[in-house]
Amino acid sequence: MDCCMKILPGVFPDSKIAKKIHCGRTKSEALIANVLCPHSIEVVTNELNIPKNIFYLISTDASNKGNLKHYPLAVRYFSKSFGTKNRVIDFYVCSEETSDSISSNILTRLEHNQMNIQYLVYFLQLGEDECPTFIWDFIKDQEHGLNEEDELSMNECFLYFVHSFMNVFQESIKKLEDSTTQSPEVYNIMCRLRSNFKDRLRDGFYGFKVNQCLPKLQAREQVRFKDEANRVFQRIISYLDKWFDYEGSIYKHIQILNLNREEITFDDLTKIASHFQIKINGDDMYNEFCWLREWRVKQRKNLLPIDEQWVAFFSYANSPNLLSLVEFALALPVSNAYVERIFSLMKNLWTDERNRLSTEMVKAELCVKLNYSLSCKDFYNFIRQEKRLLKIAKSSDKYFSK
Repeated sequence: MDCCMKILPGVFPDSKIAKKIHCGRTKSEALIANVLCPHSIEVVTNELNIPKNIFYLISTDASNKGNLKHYPLAVRYFSKSFGTKNRVIDFYVCSEETSDSISSNILTRLEHNQMNIQYLVYFLQLGEDECPTFIWDFIKDQEHGLNEEDELSMNECFLYFVHSFMNVFQESIKKLEDSTTQSPEVYNIMCRLRSNFKDRLRDGFYGFKVNQCLPKLQAREQVRFKDEANRVFQRIISYLDKWFDYEGSIYKHIQILNLNREEITFDDLTKIASHFQIKINGDDMYNEFCWLREWRVKQRKNLLPIDEQWVAFFSYANSPNLLSLVEFALALPVSNAYVERIFSLMKNLWTDERNRLSTEMVKAELCVKLNYSLSCKDFYNFIRQEKRLLKIAKSSDKYFSK
């Protein structure tokens, strides 16, 4: 900013505005940290609290920068006008990483931002989510056909087998980490993943290339391979059953809010409200259910993301009871991809060349970048309408932390 402001009068010598612009490093930092950042957070909290409270979810993670541990505080919620939103409301330093410390910091910051904790779905202390990728160093793209002379050794069969079932995991992970995937789709993705491995175990399918080559192995090797491969499938299925609650998962209850399903019943909706203790007016919600059923008949096959489909419905019919259910369900996260994105942006901002940046300044830049989803032109028009912000920007108040 120092360089840019100094050369503007020379670039535009006939401009009176360019000659009067003075916005060096100090003033720029003040505008971002004390004017735009607080306002970007205020916009989020207003959406959560005005005109009524809506359900939201908080997620966080930890990242080391030097000898300090940094925590972003991300909020996820559903807006009936814009769909699912992910925003940043805080970014802070804490030396502790215990669950009590994290919970205490979250509650303190929610209270500071006047966010109603009664509408908080639950906390997520998300650790680093790493997917094993070393196997891809051994095997590249799998070929789908073999010539008569092609043969695989026992070890190669195992490698291709690993490639085959890892590809199944990879496809499911890609769906779960897709930014358009919503929580009502999670249960179906997980059920398909488990069914895929159950089918492979039942049918003895170990990958197309492996199944082609197995008959060329000795009988003793075939038996050994099938026995070990089947045990792998059994352990995968047991692992999925252990770490994903297929019977009592929260995602099982909300899957009916997936508008791509063939049928949604009123009883299913009341079960969601009862299970999560969401206050509704049953008679009014039945009328809303009838409007939803009528609206779905009018729609052709819709390829829009689920949250955008619900936005379209709420613009068609005002349905406050259904809105409460959808707000709760779509606030639930599918993955921690958004928090990881915050860390990526943090690393881009906090380079070695900018090592004197304070945590507060990093927080300000992250909030402004992530909370204002506007183009430069739209942001210019938006700021022109914000008289209060312009007044603060022109006064000395911008130099005092909010």
